[in-house]
Amino acid sequence: LRAHVLLPENAEKLRMRIKMYGVSWELIRLKYPTKPVLMKLTADSWRDHVDWVLGPKVYGAVVRSSDGKMEYRPAWLTILELEYQVRKQAMFIANTTTTSLADALVLARSDDALFQRFFTTPTALAAGAEAAAAASAGSSGSGPTQPSSHESFLSQITSTVTRIVKAELGKRPSSPAD
Repeated sequence: LRAHVLLPENAEKLRMRIKMYGVSWELIRLKYPTKPVLMKLTADSWRDHVDWVLGPKVYGAVVRSSDGKMEYRPAWLTILELEYQVRKQAMFIANTTTTSLADALVLARSDDALFQRFFTTPTALAAGAEAAAAASAGSSGSGPTQPSSHESFLSQITSTVTRIVKAELGKRPSSPAD
């Protein structure tokens, strides 16, 4: 049987989920106290992890537009994906090296490439898309350089290309008649 567990809906549910991870790992550590991978693993290891995820660097991160008029916060799913990827990387480190899981969690959280791939890039792309959508929705289409829809943009391009082609064809010497 495979259990299906829903994603945590908010920060407090994530905090409780990670607290349960900590309790589970503590029970495993009590059963296997001599396993090197479990050395130094305590409830504080998981508390530090959840504090990092729900702290100012991840959950509290804010992207502001250059003029300061717009703010974008990371999507909850992006935060959950980063948290999962950090745990996954920590498990990989702990299983493939002599590093304890407690130290592996710290190493995974400080992995800039992982943070870039699973948090900074998705957040920046989403913020840019949201800013572009807001700018598009906010524009009135008052000038020829700011079309209000894809159709008007396409018609602008078509008329510009047509005008340029006609001008270039007008510069060509006429061909002699047969």
